Amino acid sequence: MTDGNLSGFLVVSDAPEKAAEALRAAAVRFCTVDQNGKELTREEMTGECPQYMPNYVSDVHLTDLGPMILTDTKGELPKGMGEGMLRILVAELQAQEIAALVTTPPVDFALEDVPRIVL
Repeated sequence: MTDGNLSGFLVVSDAPEKAAEALRAAAVRFCTVDQNGKELTREEMTGECPQYMPNYVSDVHLTDLGPMILTDTKGELPKGMGEGMLRILVAELQAQEIAALVTTPPVDFALEDVPRIVL
């Protein structure tokens, strides 16, 4: 799903509650991924380098399709950033031994009245 500035990750799994927790853990980490896919430390986020990171990562939305999040990447999702986020999400799913399909939400998906887990 891309909507102007938003990109999304949808996790389809037979264990949606555990998948939601893995996605929540990944979402917290997404905020520190730069345009090259590197997960930056606090010390590296000084503002002195031209770092391109997401403006916003949503709470986890608990949809009928599976848990999902949206990220605001300022209108583009650099390949390195997308690969870095995917790597993080896969690592969080593997850490909890969750079999899942990671995909994007449908373009026309509406989030009205969808419950969420606050980060």
